[in-house]
Amino acid sequence: IGSITQWARQSGELLLTEKRSTALNLGEVESEFRASIAAILDQARELHNAHASDDDRAPGLAWGDQRDLLAEHGLVAPHLPTPWGIGASSLQQVIITEEFDKRPDVQRPSLGIAEWILPTILSHGTDTQRQRFAEPMLRGTERWCQLFSEPGAGSDLASLSTRARKVDGGWLINGHKIWTSLADRAQYGAMLARTDPDAPKHRGISYFLIDMTSPGITVEPIRQASGHQDFNEVFFTDV
Repeated sequence: IGSITQWARQSGELLLTEKRSTALNLGEVESEFRASIAAILDQARELHNAHASDDDRAPGLAWGDQRDLLAEHGLVAPHLPTPWGIGASSLQQVIITEEFDKRPDVQRPSLGIAEWILPTILSHGTDTQRQRFAEPMLRGTERWCQLFSEPGAGSDLASLSTRARKVDGGWLINGHKIWTSLADRAQYGAMLARTDPDAPKHRGISYFLIDMTSPGITVEPIRQASGHQDFNEVFFTDV
């Protein structure tokens, strides 16, 4: 059907000369729902966030009155069940995105890495953990990081060697994590550690919620070739 070079050239020419719309024409589908979202976002336009994001890659980490209003109405993570979200269907999530797009002066909130951490806490945490952590995550007042990768266990996460040993009053953790975004600014972290060294490598691993101010935690920024320091190494010594 022709050479790769030929089709690559034609694809490139199309990219330069044609614009393809990915917009959906939903018409009057879910019109009442759309009107309710529009009303909330119009109200949010009258407010602002006093605290800008400290991560240029994620402006949605800003927090303040505007985000608080969106959190109160379940629009920070609308796909989550109530009371944290509104249990929005796939169609409703498209509508919410369209209404945000119409209002660029309303900053759409982001949970950052907590996008993965919060559902885990809601599904598998205790009532106390849900009450303690969900609202600050949604309002953006507590930053999180994800402590998974290690120097010898990146893509092969099951090879992690950070250990957590049961002791009186909790667990004692020793180990080394790497490529952790925002570890230097996060108040809490979600960490995987090996709790049963005798189990097969894909088992014997537990999920911990870590206070990043705990004694024994050392965070070392990784300076990249660009000069930026977007990632960190994190060392745990008898934490």
